[in-house]
Amino acid sequence: MTVKKESIDYFNIFIGLCLSGNPLFTSSGYFEVLLILFSIYLTAYYLKGVYFSINSFLLISICYSCLFFIQIFSFGTLNAVTYIGFIVKLYIGYVLFTSIKQFDTKFISVVRFLVVISIPFFLLNLAAPNLKFIIPSFSSFIYDIEQASIHIGIYNFMLDSSRNAGMFWEPGAFAGYIALALTFLFINKKSGKSYITKNLVLFSIGIITTMSTTGYIALTILIVFYFYLRNDIGVKRRALYVVLLPFLIFFIYTSFNKYDFLEEKIKQQYIQALDREDNWRLNRFGTLIMDWEYIKNRPLTGWGFHQSTRYQLNPSDAEIASGAGNGMSDFIAKTGIPSFFLFLFLVYKGARKKFTLTKLESITVIAIILVLLQGEGFLNFPVFLGLFFTPFLK
Repeated sequence: MTVKKESIDYFNIFIGLCLSGNPLFTSSGYFEVLLILFSIYLTAYYLKGVYFSINSFLLISICYSCLFFIQIFSFGTLNAVTYIGFIVKLYIGYVLFTSIKQFDTKFISVVRFLVVISIPFFLLNLAAPNLKFIIPSFSSFIYDIEQASIHIGIYNFMLDSSRNAGMFWEPGAFAGYIALALTFLFINKKSGKSYITKNLVLFSIGIITTMSTTGYIALTILIVFYFYLRNDIGVKRRALYVVLLPFLIFFIYTSFNKYDFLEEKIKQQYIQALDREDNWRLNRFGTLIMDWEYIKNRPLTGWGFHQSTRYQLNPSDAEIASGAGNGMSDFIAKTGIPSFFLFLFLVYKGARKKFTLTKLESITVIAIILVLLQGEGFLNFPVFLGLFFTPFLK
């Protein structure tokens, strides 16, 4: 593979990530147009690769098309744009995962670039928090009414904190993509120890600067997972894993009690949701409870992607849930429990087939993905939808 082709692969992954959470792309009003244009470009560029595993995409897209048909018949409305939008995002994820050789290692490199770029901006914002207000930004193109942050394209300065969001809409989103890169890093058994160590240190710094609760939990699990996968001690790996698990639980517990932003945030959100206090739906526990009402009413086929059906039980939920939520329960509420189990099954099969992991290791990968989905709605975007095609990675 030529250097030029590899560079284009990196560029395409970068654009895929931009379409998976960079507000300059996703909140610009041209998001749908950009998705279609990028999908056409990918098809033209990776023409042979697209057809190599096309059966996998056709099978999954047919499954979802049948689901959408049932939803249309059930609700009596045709919201074609939202259905087509999902298929296009699914297609972009498919092309990236199945047409780019060694996608996992190139994804790690792109995320590493984003972390390296973000650190100077994070430190600058930490040292001079008022400086961001005089930096030229694209915020006027992103926010129609109320400006939520100062976005300069490659970095997103949060108005209410110094947390590191990278180029994404929220620090938790950046932490999620870094954690996904770490997952790929650890499960690729061809990775050398020096390569892993350097990336682990950098990615850990990246997640720490996000100050994301979900990111911290995922990082802790990932580090224990790494020791399980890579230990050179004369103890059986399964036994070591069992020994380390209590320490993992203890570390998470003490972290919650030591760091206010972890302990207070979770306690406050839980109590607020439990007591149905004002704006209780605005936190992840609240949206989980809210989504459960939808899930138990339509557990098999869900409520669809369009707001008119997704929040049909209580239309005001649409505005309340905007920008907040639980990525797992939201996806289940939209597409049903069988759909989400299909996603988890394919991630599991990919871990077993592509990365030759054991059953326990593959289940751990599933657990990491589930933790990440508790924080953000990643399945609304191409990169995480690409995990459907993990068994067909090149």
